[in-house]
Amino acid sequence: MRKCILFLTFILGAVQLHAQGCVPDITLTTYETTTPVLHQASNTVVGSSGYGVSPGYDSTLRAGVLVELKDDVYIKSGALFLAHIAPCGKPKARQQGLSDKSAAVSALMAYPNPVQSTLNLSVDHAELSKITLATLDGKVIATHEAKNETSLQLELGNYSSGIYLITVETADGQVFRDKIVKN
Repeated sequence: MRKCILFLTFILGAVQLHAQGCVPDITLTTYETTTPVLHQASNTVVGSSGYGVSPGYDSTLRAGVLVELKDDVYIKSGALFLAHIAPCGKPKARQQGLSDKSAAVSALMAYPNPVQSTLNLSVDHAELSKITLATLDGKVIATHEAKNETSLQLELGNYSSGIYLITVETADGQVFRDKIVKN
């Protein structure tokens, strides 16, 4: 009886995770047919044979560990496509009077990574407040205050090659962290 209850609890937990839009792993095998679309998984999202994004379609792949696109995946010119490593976002409940912007899940975008000189930073649906760049041992080497900016460019050309930690704080109190590779 105990095994049955544990199994049922596990299954209900998996159903709840799926209902929130976050499953452990996703393998995509067909062209996108709706737009915009967000595929998110706590571990991996894999674009496999037959997956693609056509011109005019908007697709975002978000995974906690790995986003992988196999050789036979096609992202056509004119498509909007973003793949990034980030935890699954739990969409906020829609409330009457709130815009889509305030009901959306936020995610940090830092690109290109690796970076040569200019790093582009933005957070979906939020204004940037403070950006901190640190070495892997935690030594802060730069800070930047951002007021009323939704994106910015950070010049890293004068920094040595290596791996850095970037912390981005938003005006609404969200904090995002990422590793940046400087070539």
